Amino acid sequence: MSGTYLNNEEMCLAMDPVFSVITPSFQQGDFIEQTIQSVLQQGDISYEHIVVDGGSSDSTVDILKRHSHLQWTSEKDEGQSDAINKGFAQAKGKYIAWINSDDWYEPGVFKKVEDFFESHPDASVVMGNCNLVNDKDEVFDVVVNKARGFEELSRFWVGNSIPTQPAIFFKRDLLVKHGLLDKSLHYAMDYELWLRFAKENYFHHIDEVFANYRFHGDSKSGDQDWSKFRPEWRKAYHRHCTAPVSVVVPNYNYGHHIEAALSSVLQQTYQGFEIVIVDDGSTDSSVSIIQSFIDAHPDFKMKLIAQENSGLPSQSRNVGITHTSGQYILPLDADDLLAPQMIEFCVDELERAPDLSFVYTDQINLKPDGATEVWGHPEYSLEALKENNIACYCSMYRKSAWSKVGGYQRVGYEDWDFWLSFAEKGFVGKRIPYPLFVYRENANGRFAIDTAKDAFIRSSMRVRHPELYGKKDYAELAPESTQIQPLVSVIISCFNHAEYLSETVLSVLDQTYEYTECIIVNDGSTDDTIAKAETLIRSYPNKQLKLVNKVNGGLVSARNCGAEHASGEYLLFLDADDLIHPEFIASTAKILNAKRSVGFVYTDVQHIGVRNDIWSGGSFSPQRLLYENILTCTSLMRRSVFDEVGGFKEIMDKGYEDWEFWISAVEKGWAGEHLPEPFFYYRKHQKASMLERIDPAIDAELRQKIRNLHPELYRSMGVQNAQQ
Repeated sequence: MSGTYLNNEEMCLAMDPVFSVITPSFQQGDFIEQTIQSVLQQGDISYEHIVVDGGSSDSTVDILKRHSHLQWTSEKDEGQSDAINKGFAQAKGKYIAWINSDDWYEPGVFKKVEDFFESHPDASVVMGNCNLVNDKDEVFDVVVNKARGFEELSRFWVGNSIPTQPAIFFKRDLLVKHGLLDKSLHYAMDYELWLRFAKENYFHHIDEVFANYRFHGDSKSGDQDWSKFRPEWRKAYHRHCTAPVSVVVPNYNYGHHIEAALSSVLQQTYQGFEIVIVDDGSTDSSVSIIQSFIDAHPDFKMKLIAQENSGLPSQSRNVGITHTSGQYILPLDADDLLAPQMIEFCVDELERAPDLSFVYTDQINLKPDGATEVWGHPEYSLEALKENNIACYCSMYRKSAWSKVGGYQRVGYEDWDFWLSFAEKGFVGKRIPYPLFVYRENANGRFAIDTAKDAFIRSSMRVRHPELYGKKDYAELAPESTQIQPLVSVIISCFNHAEYLSETVLSVLDQTYEYTECIIVNDGSTDDTIAKAETLIRSYPNKQLKLVNKVNGGLVSARNCGAEHASGEYLLFLDADDLIHPEFIASTAKILNAKRSVGFVYTDVQHIGVRNDIWSGGSFSPQRLLYENILTCTSLMRRSVFDEVGGFKEIMDKGYEDWEFWISAVEKGWAGEHLPEPFFYYRKHQKASMLERIDPAIDAELRQKIRNLHPELYRSMGVQNAQQ
């Protein structure tokens, strides 16, 4: 073929076009001639050049009229995407390109593209490099594109991940198969189309400059402010991609912090994430604040799940994770923050090392007065993990690992327990030695609450993870009984202790002893005890858990009421702010099973809360019991003991009701036995309990009342003064 196309524009009209070039235009009279000439100068290759003008009032139409080879229209349209789609609909060429009316091609590009497609018949998309030029036609940068597939192209937040549009050519049948541009998009219509193409087609690359992309004041990208492009990029991304990372944010009454936490996620350098927020029955304005935040950022993928209060951070995280689609999970509490590179660093590490199951970073502790402190975590090792939680809760892990370990469980330090479960499955972690997580210190926060019962949680860890810690055998305490294991009824009396109720109930549900029922007696509480109890019952439908509501009558009447509803052969009374070790029932029941003369078994006491010392009443002694209460109410007893004694006496409404009960049991001929393990966790509050508040006069009165109830017993044992 000769080169007559350079001098005779009409020749292109007589040929079946190899290329269809689409040019959208509006008010670009200063530049469009250069665009047209760059197509005309492509050499001996047939083409059609379709210009779709949006009704320009400048010199554009006059210029178009001067070129008889053009197929052009000039009329009002719905924007650039609509104009390009009109051109696509008219195109007859084998290969398609569009070039805007302020850009232009380098000479000889069409021939290079045709040669590439002929030598690569399976290829459907090819691109070259692109000069970036200013309004004076001066090149200030060169975009060197690279071959890429869907995964690489999808990461719009990575520099040059989206190929420059003027340098791309593709086969026309892709439009037939994948459709035209989305007219609702103003900035990301090309990116959204490339994502559709890339799902089935690789983007090939020729390492030569194909086109010139002009930046000027009237162009959409003239000021190079890409922030206006990002909302549509994100919209296109979430339409076609599953975000690798799911950030799960549980929230309870952190409306004053939640916006900052969510904003720290939106500002990540890695943008391939979704956010799932679980509001756990907040009573502040959290839900409306979260919903307003979501509405204000519609281009981000965020979801709010509002549920009734469970009082369980572990449950809220698990609920959130069930609603995620990402392969990586990152938990973030609603009062904490992420450094901008947190997600990027974590994803890079997990993608580089498929054998890793989780990665954790150092952290910045933000104190209430605004001061900060960097806290470096230890390197990962199993031995270090067994001793202490070496990884912060805000660590990224594979969702598949979460599924295999059964999610977070129902104990304090649930993140530490979670990492120990990982270790039991052979999963390993790795430290990233940068402070990328900001932890807001809070005297009333979850960590502070868990620290107050540190001893209980650590003992629970050892029981929950016997493969890591080994299992202590309590069989030596009493021989194994061959009888059927009796049902144990645990009676939890609650008056305005809703804040602790979930933990107390879960310490019962987590018992290694299988045959239990749990009865919550609400003694006329004025807080949300009923709601908490009902949520627990719904959350654990396979457990024998029930609620009994009564008018307020005091601790004695609440315990007796619970016993009336109990079916167990053994009874255990537990206050709603206390806890029991996971082995409490199994180890004490073993003694009752083996020793029929023993009516009740008590353990040592581990204080939690504002104190963490251990108290022991020592070995059982009926004589000592007469003048010193050597055991607590939370001791496992036979139901027959309770019935013989007649329950707790209403006359002891000022206190010492449990002491009097044990003395009554001794008077009926029952013996007690001491298990020297700190298996009962008694919470010490800043405000003293009723027993600790008793003044000397009341103490004397109660002691005399006990003597009056048991005169024969005191006389028979030769005790002269109950106050000794």
